[in-house]
Amino acid sequence: MLMIAAVASGSVDLLPASMVAVGAMLVGDILTPAQAAALWKIRTTMIIAGAFGLSKAIGKTSVASAAATALCNCVAPLGLVALLSALFLCTVLLGVVFHSTAVVVLLFPVCLHAREVMDIPVHLAIGPLLLGSACLFLSNTSYQTNVMATAAGAYTFADFSRVGAPAVVVMMLVGVPTMMATLQ
Repeated sequence: MLMIAAVASGSVDLLPASMVAVGAMLVGDILTPAQAAALWKIRTTMIIAGAFGLSKAIGKTSVASAAATALCNCVAPLGLVALLSALFLCTVLLGVVFHSTAVVVLLFPVCLHAREVMDIPVHLAIGPLLLGSACLFLSNTSYQTNVMATAAGAYTFADFSRVGAPAVVVMMLVGVPTMMATLQ
């Protein structure tokens, strides 16, 4: 609880706070080293860490600019709804392969550049990214709970896609117009 309060107050960054909390649980004999090691998901950590590095590179080079410009040029004739829908779909489709945190880190610079190109408020450019990253229903590997459900229910990738695709469509059909309503 102290770690959450410290991070929420902004006085401490998440990584150092979580390391201190784990250390305290180890010292306090609340958690054994074997339990701590079992909780650490190295694959997820590496994907997220790699995504942060890739995101920095995307932001510093012209990749974000080129991707956002290409996306805006393709959908600009169709209007702002098409841009928001495209950003949402890009987020969801990347989520089939990457963890949601990695998707947000990768697409954030693209959304910021798309905001500049289309001259829209920042909340409107980031909205599809946030909503799309919460709609990772298409893959059994895109989020921890999906992995747990796959193991517990003996689900397959096709099960997630079959049930998740209609849910993603509904979220887009409701979410994008709701974002557009913020302009009024």
